[in-house]
Amino acid sequence: MRRHAAVAALGSGLLAAGAFAALTVLAGPAAAGVASSCNGTGTPVSCTVAVDITSPQSIELNASSGPSNLSVNLQWKADCTLAGQTDTTSGGTTASTPAWAPLTLGFSNPDSCNVTATATLTGTSSGTTAPTLSLNVDYNPQPGASTSPSASASASASSSPSPSYRLVRGFDGKCVDDAGNSSSLRAKMQIWNCNSSDQAEGITYSGAELKHNNMCLNAKGNGKSGSKVILWKCTGSANEIWVHRSNGEYVEKANGYKVCLDDPGYSTRNGTQLMVYTCNNGPNQHWSLP
Repeated sequence: MRRHAAVAALGSGLLAAGAFAALTVLAGPAAAGVASSCNGTGTPVSCTVAVDITSPQSIELNASSGPSNLSVNLQWKADCTLAGQTDTTSGGTTASTPAWAPLTLGFSNPDSCNVTATATLTGTSSGTTAPTLSLNVDYNPQPGASTSPSASASASASSSPSPSYRLVRGFDGKCVDDAGNSSSLRAKMQIWNCNSSDQAEGITYSGAELKHNNMCLNAKGNGKSGSKVILWKCTGSANEIWVHRSNGEYVEKANGYKVCLDDPGYSTRNGTQLMVYTCNNGPNQHWSLP
């Protein structure tokens, strides 16, 4: 489950229509309830909240600081489920406090959402007192829903930086991503905005295998041109062996080294599933080493 009082741009994740959205950040109304909150002090100060919310109709972030009008960076990710399906959205913005950020959820009226949000002060105070920061994850429940959020929060003065993961970067600023950071068989491998702090994009490459969460990137079935890329147990099979060429292509051993890891149709839409396709040296088949 996976997004502001000065004007700023908000990059959304996957919308219902599958498009990238840019929203204006304005002071917003209070939601019905506070799912979780965190506070921190220091310069700079970072504050993180992780919370499960049952049956939300809408979710928003509210950040404030003392003194006000300091610059704050908001980053969020929401994993939402509906009828057994999971969709992940994410976003971020920088605005002046107090800041309000509505999250775009992957489903309308999801069964539940797991939200992780971080606020970091990027502005400085001219006073002698260290600035303070608070972050609320607020929500409106669906009509008639009984909600019981459970949360954990942490705050730090940048003494514990977020982990940095090794990324496989591709066409137009997109990276290889494991949908929902799954470790399940047949988990969808997709493209998403590159984020070195997102574990779902942490990829390793060794023994000609691309690995995530101790699983291997696998060209489904016989790995012929058009096959979808999924996670599978590492077995050393030909459809899990990828030779990285100097031009950036990951060439699959199966089918005579003729198909490559491919971003279908030069897509820039978060959530597009990766596939293998006849190698053609196109920009959508050029990927970095992690």
